[in-house]
Amino acid sequence: DARSHATVATVAVGNDARNVAANFLIDEVYVSNFGSGTVSVVSTATNAVVATLPVGTNPQAPVSNDRLKKTYVTSAVDGTVAVIDQRTRSVTRTIRVGNAPQYAAVDGQHGKVYVNNVADRTVSVIDSATDAVVNTLPSGAGTSSNFGAVNALYRRYYLPNATDDTLTVIDTDTDRVVATLPVGSTPVDVLSDGSTGNLYVVDQGSDALTVFDAASEAVIGSFPVGDAPARVYESGDLLLVLNGNGGNRDSLTIATKQ
Repeated sequence: DARSHATVATVAVGNDARNVAANFLIDEVYVSNFGSGTVSVVSTATNAVVATLPVGTNPQAPVSNDRLKKTYVTSAVDGTVAVIDQRTRSVTRTIRVGNAPQYAAVDGQHGKVYVNNVADRTVSVIDSATDAVVNTLPSGAGTSSNFGAVNALYRRYYLPNATDDTLTVIDTDTDRVVATLPVGSTPVDVLSDGSTGNLYVVDQGSDALTVFDAASEAVIGSFPVGDAPARVYESGDLLLVLNGNGGNRDSLTIATKQ
């Protein structure tokens, strides 16, 4: 409970649960079970599993299109994206994409989903209305650690490429690659801040965040964080950076947005 900071329930899901998505408009949470090849649907009203759905081998992080009431789950092993209808709690389609798809990002404004295919160095664009691939775009050389993000204000999809130290920028209006920007060493995650208009790229190899002006797509600075940063989140005016710290205890860097 966020108000009392107390645990109110422990819900048993599948084997090796790794990632979660939510649609709070319908009070449901979707948990990908890497070892089970399933997604557990949890009702936040009852804190109970209401459905367990097969979605493919070793499913990655689920993402929700709240407006269309669909959940998308990638399988890097199968090269597919499973589509869950949140209204019926059933898998309605399995979409073939590229090789080793990792993480999907929903563009609710245009009704699309962007999937980075690591082995192919491509991005598959899925039309959420038809749940079909409508475009395949080139990207940089990345790894399974790379998370992309959509910026609705500037109509962009950003994908960090950990192997070649770049950020791929895709125009979501035209589905064209409009820039490939150099960043720090081993970029793995990106945060698009709609309030300040800045982008924050997690450079794991540089132990830093690179900061871009999203309007001009120009670097405006960088600042150090902890050792081997992996993910960045936001809370109001603050940035929260999770640091792996090698063999030491993980840490959290808290910084003010720039």
